[in-house]
Order: sequence, then C-alpha cells, then structure tokens
Amino acid sequence: MIVGEILLYAGLVFGLFASIALLIHDSKRYKIDPFFIMAATRATLLILSVAMSILVYHFVMSDYGLLYVWQYCSNDLPLLYKAAAVLAGEQGTYLFWAWASVFAVWVMMEEYGFRNSLHRRTELVALVISIFILLLCIKSEPFKPIFDMIDYIPKDGNGLNPVFITIWMVIHPFVTFVSYVAVIVPASAAIVHLMTGVSGWNSIARQWIRVSWFWLSVCMATGGAWAYKLSGWGGFWNWDPVQTATLVLWMLLTIVLHIFARYREGREYTTAAPVSTIFLFVATIYITLITRKGIIHSLHDFPGTETAGLLVLGIITTLVATLLLGIRKFLRTVVVSTSVKSVFTPRNTFLWTNVLLTIIAFVCFWGITYSFISQHIFGTKIIIPPEFFNVWCYIPVLLLTVIIGVCMLHGRIHDKYLKYAILLVSFTSLALALLPSHTLLDIKGEFYQSSSIAVRLLGSISVWSFLPSFSFAFVATIYKLLRDFRRTHGRMRLRSAGINLIHLGFVFVLFGAIVTTSFDVTHDVIYDVTELGTVKELGGGWSVELTDFNVIQNPDGTWAQVAYLKVYKNGEYYCTGKTEFSKTRQYGDIHNPMIDRSIQRDIYIQFHGTRSHISTEAVVPITIRIVPWMFLLWTGCVFMIVGVYCTTMSVYLMVVRKKEKAIEAMRR
Repeated sequence: MIVGEILLYAGLVFGLFASIALLIHDSKRYKIDPFFIMAATRATLLILSVAMSILVYHFVMSDYGLLYVWQYCSNDLPLLYKAAAVLAGEQGTYLFWAWASVFAVWVMMEEYGFRNSLHRRTELVALVISIFILLLCIKSEPFKPIFDMIDYIPKDGNGLNPVFITIWMVIHPFVTFVSYVAVIVPASAAIVHLMTGVSGWNSIARQWIRVSWFWLSVCMATGGAWAYKLSGWGGFWNWDPVQTATLVLWMLLTIVLHIFARYREGREYTTAAPVSTIFLFVATIYITLITRKGIIHSLHDFPGTETAGLLVLGIITTLVATLLLGIRKFLRTVVVSTSVKSVFTPRNTFLWTNVLLTIIAFVCFWGITYSFISQHIFGTKIIIPPEFFNVWCYIPVLLLTVIIGVCMLHGRIHDKYLKYAILLVSFTSLALALLPSHTLLDIKGEFYQSSSIAVRLLGSISVWSFLPSFSFAFVATIYKLLRDFRRTHGRMRLRSAGINLIHLGFVFVLFGAIVTTSFDVTHDVIYDVTELGTVKELGGGWSVELTDFNVIQNPDGTWAQVAYLKVYKNGEYYCTGKTEFSKTRQYGDIHNPMIDRSIQRDIYIQFHGTRSHISTEAVVPITIRIVPWMFLLWTGCVFMIVGVYCTTMSVYLMVVRKKEKAIEAMRR
C-alpha cells in the first residue's frame, strides 16, 4: 500500500531530522530551539502511530490487498485474533517495535527534556537505535501489496495457524517487544557514559531495566504456558532456540539488576555495569536474528527474511564499539579497594551470583550459537540436544540456589552457623548425588553414550542432590520474608516483600523445572475402537478408559479425530476429558491435548492421530504423561512477577514522594 510506505519513509525523515538537530544542539556550535527537536520527535511518533493504526485497520477489515494481511488473517477469524494477528509475522512485529521505540524516546524527552548533556546524548543515541529498528521495518515491507505475488485480491486469507488462536497470542508477542523496547534507553545511557564518562547514567537506566525484566518475565511465563499445550515442545520448556535465546536475555537482565545494586563508580562494577547494560540491547538484536533467520524448526521462525544482514551489522557494530569503549574505560579507571569483613558479605555473594548467572547464560548462548554457526556458515546442520543444556547448567543452578540461601541469612544469623548450614547442605547434596535413581542424563540414551567422560560423570549425578539446596534456600527466604514483614513498614515493606518474592519464586521455578522433567512418568497405550469402555492398566495404580471416539470432517475437507477418556487412580475415578488431532493442508498436524491440573500433579494426555478416517477401523494411539508438582513452577512464575511489580512500585512511590517534597519546598 503506497500510503503505508510513504508514512514509514516520512517517519524515517522526521526521525533523522530530530537526530541531526539534537546532535547540532548538543555540540553548541549552533543554537537550535529544543521546540523543533520535540516537534520532529512528536511528528515521528504520530506518523508511526498512524502507520500502525492503518495496518491494524487492514487486519480488522480483512483487507487482503496487503500481502501481510493475507498471510495471517482470514474471514472466519474472531475480531480479537484479527487484531492480535498484526504481531503474528515479522513485518508487524518490526512496525510495533519501531513505534514503541520512538514512543520510549518521546517519554524520555517529555520526562527529562534537554536538561544536561547526559539527557541530550542519551536521547540522541536512543533515537539512532529507533531509526535502526525503523529501517528493519522498512526492509521487511509490511505494506507490500498482494499484487506483487498475484494479479487479483483474494476473497479470503491464509489465516492464523490454529495453535495461535489462543489468549496467549494476544499477550505474549506484545509483552515480548515491550521488554525489548525498555532496554533501549538504558543501553543508550550506558553508551553515553562510556563515551563521555558523565555520571548519573545509572539513575536513568535502573527503572527502565526493571520494566524490561518485569515484562520479559511475563513473556517467558506466558510463553511457557502456551508451549505446555503444544505438541513437540516437551511441555513448558524444550530448549527451543528462541526460548533459549530469550533465557539468555533474562539472565543478562538479572545480572545487570544485581550489578546495579552494588554499582559504585570507581569501586565496584565500574566497567561491567555499562558494558553489560549495552549487551542487553545486543541480546534483543541477537534474539531477533535467531527468530528471523531460524536455526532449527520452531514456531518462532520467519525463514527467508531480508533483514538478516542489517541485524548482523547491528550486532557486530554495537559489540565492537562496546568492547573498545569498555577496554578504554577499564584501562583509565582506578579502582579503590575496600576491606571485606566476612566471606558472606553482599559484595561477595552478589559477585558469585553474577558469575554463576553468566556461566548459565554462556552455556545457553553457546548452545544456540554453535548450531547457528555450523548451519549457516559451514553448511552443516547440527542440533544441540536438550541434554547438553541440562548437564552443563545443573551444577551452576545448584550453587546459585545455595547462594540465595546465604544472601537471605547473612546478617540475620551468625556467620559460624551459616558455615555449618552450608557444610550440611554440601555433604547432604554430595551423598544424594551418588544415588543411582533419577540421574541427570539417561544412562542408556544416545547423548550419554556418545559423550566424554566429564559429561558422563556429570550426567550420572542424581537430581535428588538438588533437594538440600532447595530446602536451604526455601527456608532462608521464608524466614527473611516473615522477618522483614514484621520489621518494615510502608514503601520499605513493599520493597522488601518484592525482593523476597522474586527469590522465592526463582527457587520455586528451579525446583518445579527439575521435578517436573525428572520425575514425570510416561505411558503409551494403543486402543482399537472395538475396545471402547475397556480399562487398561498403566502401572503405578493408574489406568485409563477410552469411552468414545469420533471422526469429524471439517468444512475445508480436513478431518478432526477426537478421543474421549477417563483416568482412574487405584481403581477410583480421577478425571475425564478429550484429546483431539487434526491434519491440515497448510499447517500439518495439530494436537490439542487433554490436561487435568491439580496441586499435586498434572495429567497430560495426547492423541497422536490415526490414518483411517473411518471411525470403525481406527486404531487410537495415546500417550499419558503424569507430571508431578507442575503447580510449583507456575506458582514460582507468579511470585517472581508479583515481586518485580512490588519493587518497581516501591521505587515509583519513592519518586512520587520526592516530587511532592520538592513541590512543597518550592511553595515555601
């Protein structure tokens, strides 16, 4: 559509004008009224807002004159999902990303104005980054007409993949790009700091990073809930390349938040703080490259993108500039050392927390990057299996859990008793690690058999070894949560409760992830339709009954197969439900599993489909997976998100209170 393309280029022109004007204004060689800079920025935001609205309008009205609308929309799609489909492909996500980036710059300008060089230069760098994202959008051509492919406008569109028609489609892509946008301002402030050495950049960056951490946590939680229902993803987590890359960003955000808690210019994290903050933005570009270029098949893939070159250029340019500036700052900085009274001081525990998080992030990064390099540079397709990530992340996760307990108890009990507790946890963990049951890797599996001695040694560790460290961290966090609640009031109570909930949620997520993947039990059973009403034993007191089976032909000629089941525990009724399978022409096999949730366990049943469309001739293969304590994982996600919200709100209340005091002082 010519209007949409014109708007994108107009937004680019006004964005460039605002950047150049701000650059000249900051140089102080020429005087430019800040009004014109604000006007150009507002014009850019307005133009992109109109462009975004036009794209949404085309989806809502099912206007298949646009190729992008035809790809992801259809007449029978409900209105809510027509609007959500705007973010189903790379063109729409790029446009939303560009609009939201300019919106973030506008918010910063309205908040800080052009008070000093730090604010002006941060706004300038953020504008440049926004222009880069806008170039990605222009390159992807969201308003490309359908006539470039065919010579008529279709009456109906291709539609959304059926697995996208869920409430998570409405939430997940939106919060993902909000979290990406929120790292632009911190990264811009860090770049300015490395270039000029001006102080105060961390006060700008800190709150934006909290916002990004919050929305990325929501992104991962909603993505996990979505993936839990998708066949082939192994439940909520299967080390999908984009999932893993997002975990790297989440780890980096967590590292940066810990660094900011200890950051003191000239004392602690003088160079690491700004460099790691810039890496947050690099990580968002890297995730975008993984998503757009594709490493292995994933629902996140948009293969064949034309933006890969720009993404690689952005990553290399930013990395090289950051490393050079970081090295220069490191060589010029004189660090003042301070004495440490205890080995358990926050300085040491925060340092080791960051080291362990960095190790986990590197393992995840290397796993997906090695696959990317081997496939797209050397032409050899190598898929890193989930076992690689599990075996190399386990020990750092174990140690990280112990450090959480130490952080919670330091200063609240004597160091001598804390040492005894750590020794008890260590010896108990070592003893449990030698148990032969529930090893980290399947000893009979291909990965274990083909691995080195070191990997085999790690893989033979029993996951029961996680129990002491989990118990230690859980008890310590609960103790600190209750203690702080009694001793704090008002905003400080909100802040301390938020921090404690974050750590408690993190421990729950780790424990839930290990338990649900290590202690789950899978049973396969095959029914003949003549066996309707027959109860088959699964073992462990579980049994299943196929009560009915239907084969339904859809209006498009495809077939949907539905199996109705009852599950029994120790001979008594436990739950009932249905699981569906359909084979589509466009999207292949679609599974809709039956999931019965409870506090103690989830019953996950999947029907794999039958080749025969005649219900009386069908054979019904079913997989029943009993997943223990899945409730703990979702509870941990909720605790973490609520915790981040509480800490963010406590800071907001502090800022509001400071403004109120400033206004009162001015009135006096």
